[in-house]
Amino acid sequence: MATTKKFITLHKSLITLTHAYGFIDRDKHYKVQSIVRDCAQQLQVARVSIWHLDHDTLLCEQLYRRHENDFESGLILYQKDYPNYFKALMEGGLIDANDAHHDSRTAEFSESYLAPLGIMSMLDAPIFVKGALYGVVCIEATGQARKWDIAELAYAAAIADKVSLIIEHENWLTTREEMALIEKTDALTGLANRRHLQIVIEREQAFVNKQENQCALILVGIDGFTQVNEKHGHQTADHILSVLSGRFVALGRSDNLLVSRVGGDKFGFWLSRIKQPHHIQNMVDTIASIITAAIEVAGKKAIELTAAMGIAQTPQDGAPLQDPIRCAEVALKRAKQQAPGAQLYFTSQWIDEIKAQRAMETALLLALDEGQLTPHYQPLVLAETGQIVGIEALVRWQHPDKGIIGPYHFLPLLAEMGLMTRLGDHMLEQSCKDMQRLQHLGIDMQWISVNLSAEQLYDEKLAQKLESLLLQYHLPSSALELEVVEELISQESELVQTHLQAIDALGIRLAIDDFGTGYSSLSRLKHLPVSKIKIDKSFVDGLPHSEEDQCIARSIIGLAKGIKVKLVAEGVEHQPQADWLRSQGVDYMQGYLYAKALSFDNLVSYCHTQKGANSVQPGLYSIARTGDVIELTSQYRWDMAVARKVMADLKQLAEDYGGHSWASLIDMREGQSTSLAVQEFIKETAQTLVHCGLTRSAFVVGESEVARYQMELITPVGESYQRRFFNDKTDALNWLRNEGFNHA
Repeated sequence: MATTKKFITLHKSLITLTHAYGFIDRDKHYKVQSIVRDCAQQLQVARVSIWHLDHDTLLCEQLYRRHENDFESGLILYQKDYPNYFKALMEGGLIDANDAHHDSRTAEFSESYLAPLGIMSMLDAPIFVKGALYGVVCIEATGQARKWDIAELAYAAAIADKVSLIIEHENWLTTREEMALIEKTDALTGLANRRHLQIVIEREQAFVNKQENQCALILVGIDGFTQVNEKHGHQTADHILSVLSGRFVALGRSDNLLVSRVGGDKFGFWLSRIKQPHHIQNMVDTIASIITAAIEVAGKKAIELTAAMGIAQTPQDGAPLQDPIRCAEVALKRAKQQAPGAQLYFTSQWIDEIKAQRAMETALLLALDEGQLTPHYQPLVLAETGQIVGIEALVRWQHPDKGIIGPYHFLPLLAEMGLMTRLGDHMLEQSCKDMQRLQHLGIDMQWISVNLSAEQLYDEKLAQKLESLLLQYHLPSSALELEVVEELISQESELVQTHLQAIDALGIRLAIDDFGTGYSSLSRLKHLPVSKIKIDKSFVDGLPHSEEDQCIARSIIGLAKGIKVKLVAEGVEHQPQADWLRSQGVDYMQGYLYAKALSFDNLVSYCHTQKGANSVQPGLYSIARTGDVIELTSQYRWDMAVARKVMADLKQLAEDYGGHSWASLIDMREGQSTSLAVQEFIKETAQTLVHCGLTRSAFVVGESEVARYQMELITPVGESYQRRFFNDKTDALNWLRNEGFNHA
């Protein structure tokens, strides 16, 4: 019982420390020092240290001495001097040396290290980062030999895991900086980015506190910028941001002002060493006048903007704000809710709102650690038959209390926390694992699609990771498809292009997600290893009635056919949408009409339910000649075999008229749209019927606009040939009688 209580106490102290308000935003140095200090105090040991393994050398990064209450670093241990210890460390297990002087793993330290410092016992836990041994946590007790219990062993392992997480997060930031994502500047505007702003604020707040001066952060958010983006396009929107940035640069020439682009349409203005309180409002007014000045856009009317502002002054109530950017964001959010152009100053009464976001961050970290973020799978079906051929992995948060949480509620925050690569790696591995499980269950699935984030696409080890996963789960490269948003491939980045080519070299197919929402160069698209284009849901929603959506969809379809890539329509929810898309030659469909995103177990049940079932009723028809009218009735969807038989029957009946004029009555009310290949065959064959005397066609299409549109595409042309469309058969027959044709 005592050991259990101790176990709980030790782990609770670690969780309390690492989940404390503001801890996650501190640098690696601070976080590691806090952990080793707390470890020494909790275990009442003399020394706790973190060592980094570099080939045959251990370098001390942090050493805390409890009795002296200070830190050291820089000590070095060489493998040649301590081979037994290095061997034990390389084996990857805990080193629990209760009697360090006589334990074979640590005895070689006795004369040079243990005895001079009075160390009697050692407890070392290996630190792994991305599966590789990074170093070791070393816990040293002095005075008398100490027998480490199970609670202390588990605590040491937990300390190592926490340090690993800190290092992994720091490595992500470092890698991103090294991978051509500029450390301090925003790529579009050239202004300081959010990360650099955060660093400057932390540094200058410490200086200001000593000088007892005021600082302020003015956070600016353009009003209605999403609408500007949608109305004028991404290029114009980026032009506007660039123009504004150029205007802001002149302000930033002052030595106590830093201008930054915090993200999207948000800009930050950090004022340090403010001498007079009214200087803040003067700056707010200046910024407002800069933004409201009209912006000229080539070929368009000048655009006028307003912006809401959130202002955070620090210190407040005699203490510095923990996070001025978060505070200014809260003020900006409230200002936007008031009115366009509103301005609000942050008050400490709103601190609870920031705490709620911190709690969300903590919950997300726990969710990653405990595997609560899992893939759900949405089927992709063949447009022609409805058969399931692929699945897309979509992340969901299986919250222990709130149930399933959609990605829009947590992905933006996860991106801010710099954890998209970690999530992406998890999604890739779990998806490959589940693909293998489907194979073992005898479920025939041609491919699984997994979304790649921008952070993953900049990961220099991406291709290596993908190759390793395919080998580990015994999957052919054709079983994995990667989706990237159009905006990513539109970037002029040699690194992105190199990684895309490396993916293609593995034989992994690439799909462009949300196509039509970005502005990728068609020439670049032509030379990328793309196998599929996915039509964004926003262009499917209005089909088949919206002429604008029809025009956009046809343009995308034409582009895909021109560069010979497959088409997927996303967000298909209604049968008329599916019918129209199928008639236009879309290859695959995805959406609630077929299935929502399913957990793995539900996906298996769904596949078993669908197995052997054909979701499309085989095409049928009836044909008869009455007088000088041939009546054809269509049912369900015709494939090429049915279409050939229908046209052969029509030609045979037409020959009986001996070249005299005749008419057709075609009832499509129970028919379904056909593939593009079938349409082209019917149109070509129907033209020969005009030469056999066909001069009038009455199409009965009911209320179906899709059927009407398809018939318009496939009907023949001729000087004496006419066609008309009707909702019911009676009106069609009356028209034919008025045209002089006998149906009796």
